[in-house]
Amino acid sequence: ATQLTPNLDFYVVSKNLLDPYVDVSHWQLEITGLVRQPHIWTFAQVRALPSETRAITLECISNGPGGRLMSSAVWVGVSLQAVIAAAGGAETDAKYVIFSSVDGYTSSLPLADLLEARALLAYEMNGARLPDQHGYPLRVIAPGRYGEQSPKWLTRIELANYHYKGFYQSQGWSDRQLTTTSRIEYPMQKQRITLGPQTVHGLAFAGIRGIRRVEVSADDGATWHDATLKEPLSDQTWVYWTWQWAPSAPGMYTLVVRATDGTGAVQTPVLTSTVPNGSTGQQHVPVQVVS
Repeated sequence: ATQLTPNLDFYVVSKNLLDPYVDVSHWQLEITGLVRQPHIWTFAQVRALPSETRAITLECISNGPGGRLMSSAVWVGVSLQAVIAAAGGAETDAKYVIFSSVDGYTSSLPLADLLEARALLAYEMNGARLPDQHGYPLRVIAPGRYGEQSPKWLTRIELANYHYKGFYQSQGWSDRQLTTTSRIEYPMQKQRITLGPQTVHGLAFAGIRGIRRVEVSADDGATWHDATLKEPLSDQTWVYWTWQWAPSAPGMYTLVVRATDGTGAVQTPVLTSTVPNGSTGQQHVPVQVVS
């Protein structure tokens, strides 16, 4: 396992019935608003800016406990910080960044949060040109926020001193940091497994907070055991984990996983729905052990 999601398998969600097709020869990136030198770049000029390569996990706000709307890629692009610097820097009263896309989509986050998360404007994904459906030629990657805060087909960046509500934000959707989530990859729901030692494995993700600990229960949360964490690809990706389980007898078992983020906060067992704030809760996986 490389810990990366192939581009063809990377989750895709779009507000559009038909996504835009961008002719890169006519595309441009504009930065405007509260910057000292508003500027426009062609694609070649964007690619000539200092680049950065980083593995980052994205998660959809519609992803529930154990859900599959979460993927990781190695992105290449230019940091938002570098683009602002190339435009002479931000004015002192710049507090928010408003992103606008070719398809009319908008979103906005506090400038300080985006800089702290090292937001990236990406044009490559897993060693390939950014695919059309992932926002070619340029998309925002806002680490630690749900996917709709990482708009695709970016064409305009505006720095502002007022709070702007974008496409989903104006519908009341959360733009806060994503909640901690964890997932059991093996065994699967209602799987029959033979009595004997088992390597339970999965992943956990808490955005830019990172994962400090993962625990697994084989008795529906009555007792917990520490899993072994694998080194993540970066401080902004999911973390793979394994736990060695030796069920004592045949029967029905319910596996549960929970993660502790880098701040020490434990993933809550309280189940909430996905939209508008992002889901909470722990994944429960019933399995049958047979002799």
